Amino acid sequence: MRVMFLGAGASMHRAYPLTSELLKHIALEMGSTSSNFDRTAWERFDTFRRNATGLLRSILNSNDPEIVLTLPDLLQAAHDRRILGYWNELASGSPSDHWWEDPAMGDLLQGGQTIKDAFSQVVDSFFSVRHAKEWRNTYDGYFCTALAPLSQGDTIITTNWDTLAERVLWQMRKWSPRDGYGFPKKFTVSDSSVIPEYSPVKVLKLHGSVGWFGSAGAIYLRQANYLQYMFGSSIVKDISAPPNEGIPISDPVMIFPSYLKQLQGPIFQAIWSQASMALMQAETITVIGYSLPEADMAIRVLLNPARQRLTEGLVTITVVDKDPLVHDRWRELLGTGVNHIQDSAESYFQPPMGNDETPQTYT
Repeated sequence: MRVMFLGAGASMHRAYPLTSELLKHIALEMGSTSSNFDRTAWERFDTFRRNATGLLRSILNSNDPEIVLTLPDLLQAAHDRRILGYWNELASGSPSDHWWEDPAMGDLLQGGQTIKDAFSQVVDSFFSVRHAKEWRNTYDGYFCTALAPLSQGDTIITTNWDTLAERVLWQMRKWSPRDGYGFPKKFTVSDSSVIPEYSPVKVLKLHGSVGWFGSAGAIYLRQANYLQYMFGSSIVKDISAPPNEGIPISDPVMIFPSYLKQLQGPIFQAIWSQASMALMQAETITVIGYSLPEADMAIRVLLNPARQRLTEGLVTITVVDKDPLVHDRWRELLGTGVNHIQDSAESYFQPPMGNDETPQTYT
């Protein structure tokens, strides 16, 4: 069984930004968007950053979104704890005077959930636009060559929100949305052959995805700007999705880069459980474009059991990355047995004819 672990670097060749470049690219996109809804959400988030002072300003104006987006998580946690404390006071019969008038409560709410919601909207819009622009593309080059060996029972595990992996597998007829994300979905289609009943290869998206909305406990696949472009048809619809598909869309299901990631809900738990099982059964694990950042502690825990399997010779782990510091992080986590290919993925996974622009045909 093969597992391919994909990070943001795997999608760079399709003009998707690295995590370190995400905020800059979103700012450029929101500066030219025609959507008042998106522009207002971005202004709310960006104004909060620009109005910060002192040490908070240093955090919120960092180029590292993992640092920036940890602060709203902390503020939200502080807000929730204070609410809980006030309710406990009420239950004990000794409530604080006018606790609802405490200005700090509004500040915590504004800096926590409100800002997270605003950023959630602009990130979803940013990746949705790129998803829509790509729908007519035929994929070729190194990524097709890298994914071509995957077959029945193999798994892609990814932290990416983009849809590149499943698009390429769909082109190869190796993926279906009916079960390809690790949870079952039913669709209305005029031709049942449009969407196969099962997916030979799973794409387990640990941080959610563009096109997912609802909540961690009930994930729907959006028809507008997602399914219609994935399959080039407006007739493919998720049967369980609400009729209005959450317009205005306020609940995209994405886990953001933060030191306080929350993995809640049975569907995400099932996705992570399947990822854990795939890693434990894998004979080969190939890592492309994932630098093992410090903020991804949950993923470090997920990967940790592979260390013993690597030592016992039960799995081969290959990390394709030009940065030797990335290799050092992987070696620290999993041991010296990690095979480091110090090369770009484009160079390592050359298409059969050695030309990254040569179209590949799959049947």
